[in-house]
Amino acid sequence: MKKTRQLQRADKMWIGAVGLLILLQFWWLPGDSGSPHDTYSAGIEGKRGLFQTLERLSDGGLLPTVRRVGDQLIPKDAGILVIAGPERYPDEYEQRSLREFVAAGGALVFAPSWSNPEISIPGLGITLTRKFGWYNEVSVTTATPQTPTDASTDVDKPAEDGDPSASSADKTAQDNSAADVDRSSEKSSDKSSTASENTDSQTADNDTTGDSKANGAATADNTQELDDLWTLGAQSELVSGPVTWRTRAEISPPTYSYRSLVTSDRGGLQAAVCNVGIGKVVIVASSDIFSNRSMLDENSAELAVRLIEVACSRPSSRPANRQTLIVSEFLNVSEAWRGTAVLLSPSLRTGTLQLLLVAVLAGWFGFHRFGPARRSHIVHRRSLTESAAAVGNLHFRTNSGPEVISNYIEYVRTQMQKLFGPGLKLEDANGIALRTGMEADEVRRRVSSAMELANSPSTSATNAASAIRGLSEILNQLSGHRKQSGQK
Repeated sequence: MKKTRQLQRADKMWIGAVGLLILLQFWWLPGDSGSPHDTYSAGIEGKRGLFQTLERLSDGGLLPTVRRVGDQLIPKDAGILVIAGPERYPDEYEQRSLREFVAAGGALVFAPSWSNPEISIPGLGITLTRKFGWYNEVSVTTATPQTPTDASTDVDKPAEDGDPSASSADKTAQDNSAADVDRSSEKSSDKSSTASENTDSQTADNDTTGDSKANGAATADNTQELDDLWTLGAQSELVSGPVTWRTRAEISPPTYSYRSLVTSDRGGLQAAVCNVGIGKVVIVASSDIFSNRSMLDENSAELAVRLIEVACSRPSSRPANRQTLIVSEFLNVSEAWRGTAVLLSPSLRTGTLQLLLVAVLAGWFGFHRFGPARRSHIVHRRSLTESAAAVGNLHFRTNSGPEVISNYIEYVRTQMQKLFGPGLKLEDANGIALRTGMEADEVRRRVSSAMELANSPSTSATNAASAIRGLSEILNQLSGHRKQSGQK
């Protein structure tokens, strides 16, 4: 009983392990299977639409061969490398590798991470400065009055290149935002005065509730104004017409010779191409232009492709066998850990769990026996004494004495025919007596008694044994007589 309970507990553990592995195939404990910003993601921030667009253009012969690589930073056949919105930035060794790749004639398209756009790679001429909101100066001005010196400093900060048009645009945006805040405050004061005139008998608690509702409405207005905090208008020589540009950073003018590709309405540099060695680097201040959101807009999608086309223009020094356009996922979290956990990667995770499930089931089958025990097909050898005892015990329990006597009579007939042929039969008492030396009456009595018992419906075990013993003595005498005759 104790062993049965132990087996039941063990079975519960095996069943729990099997259920856990089945559950993990639909719900993975370690978390997200990939980065929401990589080219595998179909979300609004992902870049799957860009990669599919590049593949279609490559199939049409408008772009070089396009591949997506995640196991190495710079493949051997890479001619153009696209790094858009990586989860981590390259370290010093990787920066040196990128510098050597570009200096040898390669082309690099680089866009920073959306969450942390501030990055500096001097060897490639990349310096991006983070901006905390394009209306940040306005909100500060309306909250606390500033001195003329502080105001001029804040206004001049986005326009680091000293463009007068950018400064005037900043001041205009500041005045318009301040006017909007004044109008919203006037509306709030009008509503408060109207409410106080209509409710003269209102208590202090009701006044407090009214103030809270007014503050909530003002907060909703501010939230609506902050929806487009990172959205700007932009112009580019690559496309016709304005483009909606979402960015959180600006490009500091590179130390190398460069050409401006995209400029915001505020005068900030948003995309540029600079020459490094005999290669080129296309610097983009925002990775949003390559996102699925931008690919839904015709002008934005065209600008994203044009920026990559700038890098695809082949210089005379670039080898012909290095024209492949590589979309790198090496710096993304979804690909960076695959080198150390290949079997747990999103592409192989399901197969790994299924292999573990098969292993657990095999262990369970080996630990516990299912169903009845299989019969052994090996025939065990027994001695004649054991066999005779078993047969006798069987006939004794089934009370089948007449059947046993009848079978033995047939056996005696067969042996006599083998010894003497058809000339001597069991009913020939004189012939048997002559060959055995027994009396003919004794032979006749034994044979007739055995035949009567064989034809009777039932008999005792004693009578059956006596009849078989009498016939066996006759058969033994006949066999001995035959042997003696043969010896003579």
